[in-house]
Amino acid sequence: GTAVTTGRFGAVEAQVQLVDDTWQFMRSHRDGASGLLQLGLTLQGSRYLRLGCHGNATSADSPQNVWDEDAWKGGDGSLITVPLMAGQVYLATPAVLEHGVAYEPHSGGTVALMFRLALPDSAVAEEVNRCQG
Repeated sequence: GTAVTTGRFGAVEAQVQLVDDTWQFMRSHRDGASGLLQLGLTLQGSRYLRLGCHGNATSADSPQNVWDEDAWKGGDGSLITVPLMAGQVYLATPAVLEHGVAYEPHSGGTVALMFRLALPDSAVAEEVNRCQG
């Protein structure tokens, strides 16, 4: 069966951002256990996923804001920006990557669906979240 019918993606979230005149930047963060596997589908408008990729495990222990480009200069990490237009899909593990989303002004707003991983036991999810620090 598919990931949806077998329960791998146990949560579907609709995200709607109404941004008419200025860019909107969502906070930089790492997801919890449901972000171990996530599929995102942009239905309308445009958004930009910014990923902070650390070069080693030591630097990954100190989260840095993905919107602070100066903080990433000179280190062993890098920033990647993925444009997501209507109809585009991505599959990622945002629980292990510092990331943020920027929304471009769009008269009709931006609409996206997020399919998130469902763990079979809430205790497992809580343990994963604790390990994340």
